[in-house]
Amino acid sequence: MSDLTPEKIFDRGWALQLLDRAMGRLQEEHRRAGKSQLFDALHELISHKKTETPYAELAGRLGMTEAAVKMAVHRLRHRYGQLLRAEIEQTVTNPDDIEREIRELFAALA
Repeated sequence: MSDLTPEKIFDRGWALQLLDRAMGRLQEEHRRAGKSQLFDALHELISHKKTETPYAELAGRLGMTEAAVKMAVHRLRHRYGQLLRAEIEQTVTNPDDIEREIRELFAALA
């Protein structure tokens, strides 16, 4: 028996949609800043997808140091979190509900 109820399927779809919108906004910010190549190379490190590509290899492809790649990934993750929070903020009427919605988002993805 599957525990995927219609409500859980809906919640998971909602969560994935929010994640995709935040990622799309992050991609657009990088495109406008002329950093599409950086985003394309590093976005998989902040998404729900896993990568086996070592930072040193990414650094070589991008003409950066490994430390610079790590910092860029840190910044991408931070900005992604900000954009995700902004997306969630648009779905609630009370700002105090944002943290609860974030917990529900992660629960829907578990």
